[in-house]
Amino acid sequence: MKKIFLDSNNYKVGDSVFIKGNDYHHLSRVLRVKIDEKFIIGDTNNNEYYGKIKRIEKDKILIILEDIVKRNIEKKPIITLFFSLLKSDKNELIIQKCTEIGIDKFVPVKTKNCIPNIDNQSKKILRWNKIIKEASMQSCREKIPVLNDVILFENIFNYSYNSKEKKIFGYISEKGKNLFDFIRENNNLNYVSLFIGPEGDFEKDEINKLKENGWEGVSLSSYILKSETAAVYLSSIILFSYFK
Repeated sequence: MKKIFLDSNNYKVGDSVFIKGNDYHHLSRVLRVKIDEKFIIGDTNNNEYYGKIKRIEKDKILIILEDIVKRNIEKKPIITLFFSLLKSDKNELIIQKCTEIGIDKFVPVKTKNCIPNIDNQSKKILRWNKIIKEASMQSCREKIPVLNDVILFENIFNYSYNSKEKKIFGYISEKGKNLFDFIRENNNLNYVSLFIGPEGDFEKDEINKLKENGWEGVSLSSYILKSETAAVYLSSIILFSYFK
């Protein structure tokens, strides 16, 4: 069952909700919903309701909230994915797929070997947030992941949850600790930050700076992975390993 996110929290069972704007377009033109079709409706307080479509109009859809959703959410660490800006639509692939599998926060980073320069950053962030929201709806996430503005590499060290947070980055050109050894040694984490570098890998001074600030390099594979593949691969393994 797919989910719709609403920008309010003043709802209760029995309420009528009108879906308009981009969400209306997504439901009517992309999903081609029908009357009596059911969805999960989420509000800004992370409450969830079962809703049924009662009416489809030219510019809005009427949904009735029928019941409260009660589901057992498996415990997992809060995971932030830092990713170096990539070419073309590869950034979109990262945030879409990693939203679907459970990443909680995205931080795009401009590193030395980045190729793209984002001229209209605000427009790009709006598009990425739209992709994140639609992926959250499709995958029925409890809440929508947070997308940070693009930051410079040197500003990454301003981001930290607490002293117990584990921070790892993926190696390409150098050999680091085996990823599964890292997981075995850190089997009860509440906060994890992941960092995937650019297509040309991190520069040596960037790697040294990461290590100086508590980041640990791990080897992801015996093969050389593309950056977008590495982001989804690392996120998937970490999420799978730490689900309770």
